[in-house]
Amino acid sequence: MTLTSFLQQSFAAKAPIGWKSSYEVPLLSKELERRLGFSPRADVLLENSALDRRIWIEFEISRADPAANHMKFAVGHLFSPQPLGDVFVSMVSRHVAAGRMNLGATAVILMRRLGMQAFQIPLFPGIKGSDIKELNHLPQLQLVHQNLDIGPEIERAIVITEPVFTDRAHRLFFASNVLEVSLNVINWNQGVATVDGAHAWGKRTVTYFVYDPRSDLFAPSKFCAFLPMPKVAESSAVISLNTGIGMTIDYYCSIDQIEPRFDGGAAKRHLLDRLGYQLIEHNTSPGFQTRFEHWLAAWKQLIRVHPRGAHILLPRTN
Repeated sequence: MTLTSFLQQSFAAKAPIGWKSSYEVPLLSKELERRLGFSPRADVLLENSALDRRIWIEFEISRADPAANHMKFAVGHLFSPQPLGDVFVSMVSRHVAAGRMNLGATAVILMRRLGMQAFQIPLFPGIKGSDIKELNHLPQLQLVHQNLDIGPEIERAIVITEPVFTDRAHRLFFASNVLEVSLNVINWNQGVATVDGAHAWGKRTVTYFVYDPRSDLFAPSKFCAFLPMPKVAESSAVISLNTGIGMTIDYYCSIDQIEPRFDGGAAKRHLLDRLGYQLIEHNTSPGFQTRFEHWLAAWKQLIRVHPRGAHILLPRTN
């Protein structure tokens, strides 16, 4: 038994009330399979008929090409458009190398530009990549006795793919992976560096910050944990860090203090529990404290650290 087959059976056994789970489900009609010459199958299909929702899940345990399944579903969408209540989800373990993981995450952004609902989310974010590798090679009996908690994996797939709330132009989701959080960190730093962005932000008291190791930047965690998506896909837009992928200062300020579901506590719990971030106090490491205080000094007119002190959320490494 591979870890994928174990997960397929476990999702079926642990599906929440109102949901049913099946596996190896064909995405395309027999006619389209014959014409295209390939037959994509979802590792798991979660269905809730009362909500008219279907979540097509692919498990990426350790594969060398984590974007291959994204492409199959995207090509399928070109010939047989994804129904309104359908979502594609890639669940990626920490055994997949970071660069390949980010390739999959950016493929998801492209899928959204095609008008698809698509997400890449963690699989067992609390388990190290080396341990995932071992689990994937265990005999069936030993794997069953590892007591892996499947409930949070199902909950992650359902909650992240459901909007937190919807307004006239956007649907607001939780950020679904580390790359999306990282883009939000960059968006905050770039946004408040403008006159208009600094004016809109004002000065705010912040307790929790996200650190992005690749850019060596910090940002308020509430800003980083959510992702607004336009209701109409902008397939013709040029995709870059400057085209509004992720949270923006203007959108954040337009809903902050108005929408109760846009909540800092929910943001922190999401980053910790669903995306696998770890929480530290910035002064636990002298080197890290210096890095944070140097960043903070640049934004002292915009950020007031809460009297409880600054707490930093860090992504886990493999």
